[in-house]
Amino acid sequence: MGKLETTIRSLARKAEICRERGQYREAEAFYGQALGLAEEFLQNDDLELAELFNNAAVL
Repeated sequence: MGKLETTIRSLARKAEICRERGQYREAEAFYGQALGLAEEFLQNDDLELAELFNNAAVL
């Protein structure tokens, strides 16, 4: 796993922790950062990108 993937997963995990704590604005910001990187550097059919979109939508 490369540095980019690690960064995206780290941001997504921070977002999930914030969501679990009820810190929805912070979670949204972390998901936004993760999605921004993922959309720029991952393929459109990447499952990680789909998971990020799903989790952000659930939020």
